[in-house]
Amino acid sequence: MKRIGKIYLLSASILFAVLAPFGCASKPAGTPSAPPTPTPTVEQQAIQQYIPPSYYACSETTPENLAQAYYSRYYNVVDAESQYNGQFFVFKNIVISDSSLHYATDDYIWVDTIIQCYFLKSGVEKELKAGDKVDVVGIDAGQNKDYAGTLTFTGCIFVPAGSVQLPAGGASVLNIPVY
Repeated sequence: MKRIGKIYLLSASILFAVLAPFGCASKPAGTPSAPPTPTPTVEQQAIQQYIPPSYYACSETTPENLAQAYYSRYYNVVDAESQYNGQFFVFKNIVISDSSLHYATDDYIWVDTIIQCYFLKSGVEKELKAGDKVDVVGIDAGQNKDYAGTLTFTGCIFVPAGSVQLPAGGASVLNIPVY
């Protein structure tokens, strides 16, 4: 019988040691239980947070490099369209300008005055503000039919710069030599 009493006493001691840190007596009165959750900035809320899995297979480039692939003196538009149309690209650290917002609609926004980006989710321009730094990922749809020397992208997603590793699994970078 004494042995059973010792087991109960040992069990109670272990239970108390495990649960005591979670009780009220473990903190002085008036100590907050957890640091307050910081309120996300508009830039962090922005912007569409879900990125479809196929977008992670994108190639990193700049709007200027991609435009060079289509319109520079030594490149052929037909070849560029066959090679790049339908491909996913990411433009990193794009700063949203007043001009981009001025000409934005519910359907699209201009990225660096070169790429007309049609949103995957309509109305994203309302969530962007001048000075926001974002990564833009979308699908190359080729030459813009309305504005010479520019390109069109569809399914564009805007995420806070650096918040998502794109392209996934390392860098897939499109560098176009400039002559």
